[in-house]
Amino acid sequence: MDEITIKLPNGETLAMSRDDSRSIARRLWDLGSYPGAAPMAVKLSEAVAASAIFLRPVAVTEREYGALSHALSNEEVDTPSSPRERRSTSVKEVESREPEGPQDSSGD
Repeated sequence: MDEITIKLPNGETLAMSRDDSRSIARRLWDLGSYPGAAPMAVKLSEAVAASAIFLRPVAVTEREYGALSHALSNEEVDTPSSPRERRSTSVKEVESREPEGPQDSSGD
């Protein structure tokens, strides 16, 4: 079977399909600066892209395991997946905010 094997810090292994690994890597990227998310996303992305012949188990550190656990526990990450969606969401949020501070309506 064409699976990605992840070697957890406690010595156990976790196997998942390439499609599931790709999806988890996206969730990890969406976690942004969450500790360990970026290195774990890189490792999974590289494993997904690797040929099955050269694929070895992905070793995970404690920090990366924390990010992986977080990504696995969240069915959906709240952040949009594409930069265009992020930008449009940000613009909508800014446009919907009330102006700050007192408004002077005297017109002078």
